[in-house]
Amino acid sequence: MRLGIPFACLVCLGNSFAQSSATLDAIRYNPLAAAARIKGDVLISGGNAVTGPPLLRGIALRDIDVLNFRVLQTDVLFHFILSDIVLSTRIETIKKGDAFGRFFLRLFGIPTTRKIATQVCTEGPDPPANRIDSTRDPVEVWVYGKARCLMAD
Repeated sequence: MRLGIPFACLVCLGNSFAQSSATLDAIRYNPLAAAARIKGDVLISGGNAVTGPPLLRGIALRDIDVLNFRVLQTDVLFHFILSDIVLSTRIETIKKGDAFGRFFLRLFGIPTTRKIATQVCTEGPDPPANRIDSTRDPVEVWVYGKARCLMAD
């Protein structure tokens, strides 16, 4: 009987963590934070955001409600992580003027072509699924988002 009560408490606690892991799919990276490329860690203690970027604090407090951690009154550390984008440079060679103009450019030793470098943004792979580690103190939650290319074509 003495071991029954603590065991029952652990089973209830385990059920709440299992239930919260099922709702991890409901947590999404805020599109505004992703567009601004804001990432970082937010610590929630006693129902208040203690540290972290201001925009992510509100998101973390909302996610606490989604995960039902208010009942546990435990500290939760959110890791907001964005997937990277890849910027590459494309160099394009363009001829100057027409054939007659290029003749005179060659005559005076001036280059007949010019190179234009443009930045090309490529989105990285899809981010991994959100995850939670309830074995640590504070409980850690990883929220992954995808950085978008904001360059106009």
